[in-house]
Amino acid sequence: MDDRICTKLRTRLAMTPRCGPGRGLPRPLRLEIAQYAAARCAEGASITEVAADLGMHPQTLRRWLSRASDDAFEVVQVLAPATSTSATFTVLGPAGVRVEGLDLDTLAALLRRLAS
Repeated sequence: MDDRICTKLRTRLAMTPRCGPGRGLPRPLRLEIAQYAAARCAEGASITEVAADLGMHPQTLRRWLSRASDDAFEVVQVLAPATSTSATFTVLGPAGVRVEGLDLDTLAALLRRLAS
């Protein structure tokens, strides 16, 4: 991965004023750093190495990565049933939650309620 990205992020970490009760960094910067760290880890770097490159504590980076993955949407693929004429849907949620047998209207209502 490009060292210039790491240098820019390290500079932004050092220069960004802290905000909030815990004097943390703004959420967009934390997410950008988490995305960079995830890409580096996918290339084989350890969290400790990435944190050292960015000039931050490894546990802080682990926490940011964990929160970023909790907030991320996952790509899903909707397939038509092979043998049935009426379509039903299955929703897979966090912590193994599974809801099966939803028709399209019920699925849309569920998603609207979850979004509000």
